[in-house]
Amino acid sequence: MTDPIQILTPSAFEAIAPEAPWDFSGFRRLLDAVDGKCAAQERELGDQIACKPGCHHCCRRIPTILPIEWAWIRETAKAHDGSIGTDLRSDLHPGEALCGHLDAQGLCRIYSARPLICRTHGLLILSDDGLDHCPWNFQDLEEVDEGLPFRLENLHETLLRLNLAFLQAAHPSRWRELTGIRVAFQC
Repeated sequence: MTDPIQILTPSAFEAIAPEAPWDFSGFRRLLDAVDGKCAAQERELGDQIACKPGCHHCCRRIPTILPIEWAWIRETAKAHDGSIGTDLRSDLHPGEALCGHLDAQGLCRIYSARPLICRTHGLLILSDDGLDHCPWNFQDLEEVDEGLPFRLENLHETLLRLNLAFLQAAHPSRWRELTGIRVAFQC
């Protein structure tokens, strides 16, 4: 039987003092690889990508993120509590609250440290359900090199493994109990 997922506020997770310094080396390599694949999609298919600064229609509220992602945001961005609201609305998701990390112009306040889902959203992602992307992107796409899309299952598995290694290194005596932790991303 697996333990249920426990959602902590950022301050509650931060109160769990690490026994060793946070090590982001594996996570940095993943982010570099993801950013490289994003750049490859932009080089190859940039004329079919409608996403641009201020485009916020896909920026829905992500309720939780993994501890490694929260720690990365805390260490590399001026993170805030996400409670600053805007009057922005989404044409794709009318009536839904948008991400609390957006400013009034639709720009992400933590862009350089944003979670993995935000880095890849809108681009070509292949899952068991098929090829997915923002409906405004790739409207004339007929064929794509099979190495260009992100493989969703591979991304998830890699991120979960890196989170586990992060917890094992930072919390060697408590990592097992922390594997079911998620950190609230939106307040």
